[in-house]
Amino acid sequence: MFMIFTGQSAKLDSIIDDNILCQDTIVRESGVSGIQSTMQYIALIHKNSNTTPTMEEWNRFFDQAMATGMFIGGSAIGNREIVGTKPVSDTTASIGGYMLFNSDDADLLCSLLQEHPVIKHGGTIELCELPGS
Repeated sequence: MFMIFTGQSAKLDSIIDDNILCQDTIVRESGVSGIQSTMQYIALIHKNSNTTPTMEEWNRFFDQAMATGMFIGGSAIGNREIVGTKPVSDTTASIGGYMLFNSDDADLLCSLLQEHPVIKHGGTIELCELPGS
């Protein structure tokens, strides 16, 4: 599953393959339903907010996330090193940080992310499953 959240408007932006891009609305891939066992998720936080969240907003969100019991941790993303010889896109140009979550209720996690400071300031978060493999 791959979801993109943004804080721009309440309309569906576009659909690409089975990945759904949405605006202020949480849309999930078709075929995903029912209660699943606990899944780990990574939220990739983009650097595309319209304005900068305050430290108070960040602290309030972290308190809220920790209170759910789903939040595992996260970090800002710093300098990068490339290992290998093939060129790749600079993900650090668009991704500023990440958060890890465990949840058996993706809808609850998505509701929590709607309160994220980056979303509140018009930015984007990608939520991706980390299936055990």
